[in-house]
Amino acid sequence: MKHILLSLLLIGCFTAKGAEFIMLYNADNGFTRTFNVNGKSTPGTKVDEGYRSTRFHEFHVFQVKDENGKWRRYLVRNTKVGKNFSKSNRVVINKINDNGTLGEKVDDRKKLFEYALPFRASQGSSFRIMTLRKMNNGKWAYEVKQLTKEGKMGYSTQKGTRGDYDQFHFFRTKDQTTYLLAYKTSTGSAMTIPLTAGGKFIEAKKKYFTLTRRMTSLDTYQMGQYLYLISMDKNNGKTEIRRFGNGTFKDLRFSKDFKKGWTMAKPFYNGRSLHLMFKNELDNRVLHRKIKADGDLGEITFETKNWLRGWTEVIRFRTPHQGPHTKRNCYGPQNGTFPTPTKKASLIVFYNDDPDFVRLLQQAYVQEEEMIKGYSKSVLLTNVPYGKDLPQPDVKAAATEFNLYRYLIQLASEGYYIDVFIITHGSRYGISLQKSSNHGKNPKLNWKTDGLVTANDLTKALCPIRGYRKFPIRMVFQTNCWGSNMNIAWRDAGAKAVFGARYINYYAGTIGGFLKKWKGGSTIKASATYGKESTMKATHTFFETTSTLTRIDWGGKNCKTTKVLDHDGSCPYRYWDKVWHHHRDQYYTSWKGYTNIVESSRFFFLGNQKMTFMIKPNW
Repeated sequence: MKHILLSLLLIGCFTAKGAEFIMLYNADNGFTRTFNVNGKSTPGTKVDEGYRSTRFHEFHVFQVKDENGKWRRYLVRNTKVGKNFSKSNRVVINKINDNGTLGEKVDDRKKLFEYALPFRASQGSSFRIMTLRKMNNGKWAYEVKQLTKEGKMGYSTQKGTRGDYDQFHFFRTKDQTTYLLAYKTSTGSAMTIPLTAGGKFIEAKKKYFTLTRRMTSLDTYQMGQYLYLISMDKNNGKTEIRRFGNGTFKDLRFSKDFKKGWTMAKPFYNGRSLHLMFKNELDNRVLHRKIKADGDLGEITFETKNWLRGWTEVIRFRTPHQGPHTKRNCYGPQNGTFPTPTKKASLIVFYNDDPDFVRLLQQAYVQEEEMIKGYSKSVLLTNVPYGKDLPQPDVKAAATEFNLYRYLIQLASEGYYIDVFIITHGSRYGISLQKSSNHGKNPKLNWKTDGLVTANDLTKALCPIRGYRKFPIRMVFQTNCWGSNMNIAWRDAGAKAVFGARYINYYAGTIGGFLKKWKGGSTIKASATYGKESTMKATHTFFETTSTLTRIDWGGKNCKTTKVLDHDGSCPYRYWDKVWHHHRDQYYTSWKGYTNIVESSRFFFLGNQKMTFMIKPNW
């Protein structure tokens, strides 16, 4: 018990942080110079310089895990994309050493294609690379390739063609959907297309729109809940910022004609602040402007003419941390270790603020008793009445953020490995729990009491670190909407397997079917899939019934039908918008309502998808 109380104290933990660098490149003579930056605006110590190949104009950084499980950064260099394919076209991949120097060349492709763009299909997935080659008809032939542990291009996973575009850019939204943006400079025509978590293009979701013509650079950045596109015309300095919505960048938020000579605008973080780096080729000037909370340009934070003369490209990157850790405050066991887990425990978080009759209906399918049976110890955090004639948990307490951390630490300290069941509402920002007026018995603890647990909160509270054993969390089941936004935080805390819904989870009743398969010996992925499928019929009947009964409330009075699952168009969308708050950015009116809610509820998995109830992992 003494150890458990000590483990609740705020202590200093350690977290990894790599070094930050700026690489400068001159396309005319191939000269490259790299400086250590570490969050500063100006280059610091020079770490590398030398002459390399000329004519490269596209640079991208990606990372893969090597054969020892360590992250390694690589630099992709592309020759400038032209109107026609040339024998001089070339793509080169170099390793980036931990000290920021450019390392050995691992891949060199000549005459095969003229453009290679690395991307991540989903949160936590491995990098892939898309190669493009211009065909005689003006279209692009593309291939999506795997990347090997040595940073080389591997086998192709898909092939196809794209239209007559000449600029391509991958970006990922806050809900962790990856898109490809394609743009034609001469006409301004543009297209976005999302990807599946497995890296496949979803052709049915392509969106066509028009941007300003002759933009020569495109980049994106996230500010708050919105994603923005910044584009620039280097011929006249015209700069635009557009906000992403409903699959396009039609929403123009900022437009200004800067004087001629500005050729680059790249977003980067300086500490926690987001900035844009602008470069002027005429007077060799560089300036940084802070990005305001609304996504628009703010004040100038840095300006100089002294260090960019002659350089045509600026690449800012951070190397993966492989050495000593820097210190910051977080929570964890005071002595740095947990005992080796030998017994199973369940931690059940069942909370909602719905009316009483709704909570009673929810309790019918939640089946907390099945999350208690078969475990050596169980903890139930809830505000919902629980039957006295049912199997009782060892601990029952309020569903607060404090108790979530408290009992995770306690169970780990007592030698349990833990299955976590999160059965709450959620938003794109986090998990909804019970508000509390205190911090437990220790008022010095700085855990929040507002009832919202974000991914950052979870990471800060449970940050496992090198030298400390990770929390022995075997599995995390989440019914909360946008549960996938919490996946990485749970994995970082130590979870061997975790899954959650992509957007709104319309099949929250999956828990019963999941437990039946999970405790019966099926894998976690098979159990989750069965759980969802077993509830579809009843859930769909509920939607069809409520859409008819509430037709006037959601604006369906003039709709030809209230069959909101079987029809496409904007009329059925009114139901999903007004009743279920389904955001327009995640709803496609060209799809039937059924397809939309299935895609919204799709589970994203991280970790060991073949985990079964009888497996005891090692941490």
